[in-house]
Amino acid sequence: MSEQAGSPGSPQPHANPTTSPNSLGQDWLRQLDWRQFEDLVGSAYRLQGYAVLPTSPGADGGIDLILTRGSERIFVQCKHWKEWQVGAPVIRELFGLVAANRATRGIVVTSGTFSREAIEFGRQTGTELLDGPAVMALVASGNAYRPVGAPRPDFPSPAFTPPTAPSFGPPTPRSVPSCPVCLSPMVLHKARRGPHAGSLFWGCGRYPGCRGTREAAAGTALPPTPRQVARERKRRRSLIVALAALVIGPILFLTSTAFAMHAITHPASFPTSRILPSTPVAGPAASTSTNTPTGTLRMGEQPMDVAVDTKSKRLYTANYVSGDATVIDAASMSVLDTIDVPGKPVGIAVSGNTLYVADRAGKKVYAINLKTHKTTATFAAGRGPSDLALDAEAGRLFIAHEDGSVWTYSLSSGRRLSKVDAYPGVSIAVDTAEHKLYAVNVSGVLYTFRTRTLQRVSVAFVGAGAIATDSKRQRLYVAHGQQLREYNVLTGTSQPIELDIDAQSVAVDPTTRTAYVADPDTNAVRAVSLK
Repeated sequence: MSEQAGSPGSPQPHANPTTSPNSLGQDWLRQLDWRQFEDLVGSAYRLQGYAVLPTSPGADGGIDLILTRGSERIFVQCKHWKEWQVGAPVIRELFGLVAANRATRGIVVTSGTFSREAIEFGRQTGTELLDGPAVMALVASGNAYRPVGAPRPDFPSPAFTPPTAPSFGPPTPRSVPSCPVCLSPMVLHKARRGPHAGSLFWGCGRYPGCRGTREAAAGTALPPTPRQVARERKRRRSLIVALAALVIGPILFLTSTAFAMHAITHPASFPTSRILPSTPVAGPAASTSTNTPTGTLRMGEQPMDVAVDTKSKRLYTANYVSGDATVIDAASMSVLDTIDVPGKPVGIAVSGNTLYVADRAGKKVYAINLKTHKTTATFAAGRGPSDLALDAEAGRLFIAHEDGSVWTYSLSSGRRLSKVDAYPGVSIAVDTAEHKLYAVNVSGVLYTFRTRTLQRVSVAFVGAGAIATDSKRQRLYVAHGQQLREYNVLTGTSQPIELDIDAQSVAVDPTTRTAYVADPDTNAVRAVSLK
């Protein structure tokens, strides 16, 4: 086993990674399930001065624990497997996450041993490896060890912070934490299912591209929804009107009474020639036409994805909160139309007169006619559809899901054809000229497949983010935060393009060499020149 020398908070590695641990410690480790094993490792590091941040329970996406102390941010992967040996792929996956999210380093902890390839790769990349004996030493050094049969100890928690007075408004900018994985701003959510249903937690704002989570502090409250804000404003307006009626009503009554009494007692002061006729007034003022505009078209709320039609020069955005698709003129960047779509749209693609929209809530993809705005076909997706891509010439629709799977459908029959895996947090795009499917996962690994056969062609590292292609120039564009990276597929080189918004999705028009990026936090879409 290989381990970085002098690493803080960790024991020196065992001299021989294949040496069998003592029977007492080995039997004890075997009795733990995966959650108890993670708790044990986290408690040992917590006793050594680290703040331990768990990730989503049960979501084995490459990071189980995040250790922070000072400027350090360490990713820990715990492997409590029955096979007892961890191979090199696990080390590569964690190293990719460390590199993509700029963490300090990575640690892989197992109750068994590591293969020779894993040890060599860990030595080359600086990834710390702890096998069964090293885990026992780590636990013993933190005084968290207990013999078999002893009661489970209550491990000390981080320093206790007295609860503050509960806040019933939206969190202030200073109180919004950063994602422990990618350091992006987080969004407050309420758990709907599972053992923690009803409790609040912080989720990464780049979800589903990143699945980092934090526990919400005591007293934290969800900000009011737009519907709740509208109801509160309506209630306040009603209250103001009622108060005004109470104050002004008696005044008007007294005034009108005095006026009537004066008219009765002094009739000569009101000449009859000033009484208006009772016949209606003709002309434009009496027109009852209803053709006047009732409002102004606006951008939808929280655009999660953007697509471009290179022929009509129009953009389409999938708006998650408002539940619609916005049609934008690419030349003037003005809103042309709004299309109501079912469910919660998160992905969008366009081909000819058909718009394809992925509904995360309904686990479906809808084909919508752009002329009639009617749904013409429905594709049954898996859990958490997150992105769409099309190869119209090959007659293929590709649907990416949160778990990293990409499903292929026939556009003509609507039948599901095949499936490939590209690991969680995948974003997809299609090179229509070469008929290639590109898939980038949360680790920043780029997989290239043939669109017709889904045969994997190559694997490269481009960095995590949403992707789009320029088929004419063989370029791949990766949008991540306030940067758009241009990746040359032929040479493997890349160059950054700085942005003024936090982009989560991107679309490219090769004919004008223009990229369009969308920011769901500010409901903004920007045009970026690629010349």
